[in-house]
Amino acid sequence: MSTKFDPEHFLSAINQYKITHIYIVPTMMIRLLKLPKSVREQYDLSSLKYALSTGSACPADIKTAMIDWFGPIFYESYGASEIGFMTLVSSSEALQKPGSVGKVVPGGTIKILDENKQELGPHQSGLIYVDLPMFGKFDYTNFDGDSSEYTYQNYTSVGDIGFLDNDGYLFINDRQKDMITSGGASIFPLEIESILIQMSDIVDCAIFGAPHPEFGEMVVAAVQCQPKKMSLLSKFMNF
Repeated sequence: MSTKFDPEHFLSAINQYKITHIYIVPTMMIRLLKLPKSVREQYDLSSLKYALSTGSACPADIKTAMIDWFGPIFYESYGASEIGFMTLVSSSEALQKPGSVGKVVPGGTIKILDENKQELGPHQSGLIYVDLPMFGKFDYTNFDGDSSEYTYQNYTSVGDIGFLDNDGYLFINDRQKDMITSGGASIFPLEIESILIQMSDIVDCAIFGAPHPEFGEMVVAAVQCQPKKMSLLSKFMNF
């Protein structure tokens, strides 16, 4: 049993044990795709029948690349520990609706609300509120604040920002607390991170805001580079 994720070991295990079902998060997908093609082609993955991804947003091009490689076996779910799985999207839907995390699960309802808790229309970004009566209600332990901050009628928000399209598919921009406001513009770190993390010389990265005297906030990139590639970091620091 491995104590950490090794992309080639992962492929080897599928090949050796003829694994049929896997749970795989976007970071794992990205590291798998960074393997040389000659390495990836050594392993037979035909036993795989079903793959579920959740935990963090998956860039559309990463998901497409994984579908092209593993086949149309991928399902992505948007969920939270507090209220369970909220949406589900299949491979075919993901290709038709790039970037979407799918429609709300049967029996549930999603609303997109602005800061005044007014419902927004299609393609308008706001806080995501979900009503999932099948999972029941919950309360945060030792929470001293006002619960109305994250509730609306029977709906609950976990602080994510997104929008619904005309067909009811949900798209997530980022978490409300992570959004950077610079010069009056809303900047979503997730969008930048999803580009940086795909670069071959980058192992991991994080985008966050820092105070700026003119713009209010500025964008800061913390980048972990591959060994012997640290010179790349200075390029970001001087950007």
